Amino acid sequence: MISVIVPVYNVEKYLRACLDSLVAQTQKDIEIILVDDGSTDRSGKMVDEYIDKGFRVFHTENGGLSAARNYGLSQSKGEWVMFVDSDDWVAPEFCEIPFREAIKSGADIVAFEVCVVRDEKKVSKTIAEKPRGVVDKETAIDSSGIVAWNKLYRRSLFADIQYPEGRTYEDLATTHKLICAAEKISMIPDCLYFHRDRTGSISNSKKIKDKIDAFISASERCAFLRNRGIVKTKAERALVSCALTLMIWEKPSEDKEYLNARRVLDDVKETPKWLSKKRKFVLYLFKKTPRLFQALCNVFIRWRAIETT
Repeated sequence: MISVIVPVYNVEKYLRACLDSLVAQTQKDIEIILVDDGSTDRSGKMVDEYIDKGFRVFHTENGGLSAARNYGLSQSKGEWVMFVDSDDWVAPEFCEIPFREAIKSGADIVAFEVCVVRDEKKVSKTIAEKPRGVVDKETAIDSSGIVAWNKLYRRSLFADIQYPEGRTYEDLATTHKLICAAEKISMIPDCLYFHRDRTGSISNSKKIKDKIDAFISASERCAFLRNRGIVKTKAERALVSCALTLMIWEKPSEDKEYLNARRVLDDVKETPKWLSKKRKFVLYLFKKTPRLFQALCNVFIRWRAIETT
């Protein structure tokens, strides 16, 4: 059986599309676990409407996405686990196709493709050059994506792994651990998940805490992989990118993470080719003219403070 875990928090505008897509699953041996994470809108009442459709519904105090996922895992009964964010939706074969691949290949994790939706228009993220079929762990870490919701997992992988509660960017802190715990990983080309890139989501957050959480998760990820002899370019890229973002968003301080971010950028010897032109310029200022860099950051911080009030 597959346990599909859906944390729910204040998404009444999008929730029904998500839940109806799960009702339409072609794989029948599944359980849908809805964890209402203390919603203050109609989401809590809406999930109760799906009890009659066989969904298992739980209401908890607000603890954040990680806590809701962990709670869903604790209630799950399936040998396999999948995750869905409640403002997204999935294809009818969301469960069936990865499960079929897992049985065929003997994989513990099956990763599939995601379509990003902006302004109700689908933008495929599929990359033709991506590896397919059974891949090694380094390839999976680099190419399968850090998100939780484009994968089918064997439930036993979570025996000693949980999502970090009280922190955002929990996928960045966790997915690589699950991949390293797996004996076999397979990647398939099917686009089975539709992700809304919308204002108000964590990935588009303007909260400094989220920038700090992203840097902490990226730092932990790199340390974990280095300790296992897996140092992949994209993991290092994520760390540099998160460090640069934190330096731009935060005022100079003796805060531990601010100082760690500065050290990461100090260790960058050459401007990375993969950075955007704007970020290359910002990094150049950080390296060559620290005062001008900080002056520009201060302007950005003041502008952000005005925009968010």
